[in-house]
Amino acid sequence: MKIGVKTLVLFLILISSSRAQVPPDQLKTIQDKYDHGDTMGTINGADKLIEQFPTDAGIFYLRGLAKGRRGDTLGALLDYGEAIKLQPTEVSYYLARSNLLTATERYQSAITGYEKVIELQPTKAEGYLGRGDVKARMKDYAGALTDLDKAIELNPKTPEPYIVRFTTMSLMGNMPGALTNADEAAKLFPSAAEVFHQRGLLKMKSGDADAAVTDLDEAIRLAPEEANCYRDRAKAKAAAGDGDGAQEDAKKYNELARAKKK
Repeated sequence: MKIGVKTLVLFLILISSSRAQVPPDQLKTIQDKYDHGDTMGTINGADKLIEQFPTDAGIFYLRGLAKGRRGDTLGALLDYGEAIKLQPTEVSYYLARSNLLTATERYQSAITGYEKVIELQPTKAEGYLGRGDVKARMKDYAGALTDLDKAIELNPKTPEPYIVRFTTMSLMGNMPGALTNADEAAKLFPSAAEVFHQRGLLKMKSGDADAAVTDLDEAIRLAPEEANCYRDRAKAKAAAGDGDGAQEDAKKYNELARAKKK
């Protein structure tokens, strides 16, 4: 794969809208709001459409994404659940719900969702990737690596399973293996900001703050609007003795984080 969230949301909503006869111009208006970060406008627009077309699974899914972005975990989970009820074979709804469950540390429920994805689409890498990530968080490292290897086998052209694999090795205490795998991932995906972000965190963990700053510099060059990269570079700069640079990055992180919540 990799289908971006923007493309995927529009695709799913158009499928459900053809069934529910939601006017395409109304869908596009809400989609545009979501794509431009207007989560409240997305939710308000989705509320109105749901009143008119209460069997449109895609609208619940889009509203769930917007609620999740705003930090309304319960609201997002309820919307994903409604989307699943209306369209129980659409794996993207299970993935969105399980990803949120993972982020909020409801690991067993998240695994149940990822296993449903694997059942519905056994060749879809994201099911194994998600389950592997949760297993790593639950300290089932052997199970995690098995799932992550499967995800890479199914889709070797996306960086996410490589990232989770080398971070899992770090959690296991295998820092040399983690750094070797991170270096390989950086060669395979030289334009993937998150590879450099996570490798920078590994280097911080291994005590090499200067190398961490270098990786985080590259992550920010590739993704200049990613707030967490500034947050982590601030920590790396502080560890490297650059107090002024750390303060500047912390300020930038706060600016971006506030903007994201709007």
